[in-house]
Amino acid sequence: MVISKHKAAGIGYRLHDETGQLLESRDAMTPLYYLQGEGLLLEGVEDALEGRQKGDRFSVTISPENRYGERDSSLVEEVLHKSPGNQPLEPGTQLHGSIEQVATITE
Repeated sequence: MVISKHKAAGIGYRLHDETGQLLESRDAMTPLYYLQGEGLLLEGVEDALEGRQKGDRFSVTISPENRYGERDSSLVEEVLHKSPGNQPLEPGTQLHGSIEQVATITE
């Protein structure tokens, strides 16, 4: 099957930050399923997947303006927080509030 608009596809991937650190991954056994052409993936990723076929391997770099934007230090807050359920509070840990509230421990 060729990936094209309005077709469901499953992809395995490895997501790295600009330093090469692995942030997230999915393999062929647990692919990410999505509907091509519906804007469900980051801008540029769907474009890179268009026309690909099962087994294709490739790399794509997404610039900040096409993902979540540049880091905005005005959104960083220092807070005192007790870990829920003794969850370790270390850099990279995410704490979830309501559906749209996610805080990431930076230091």
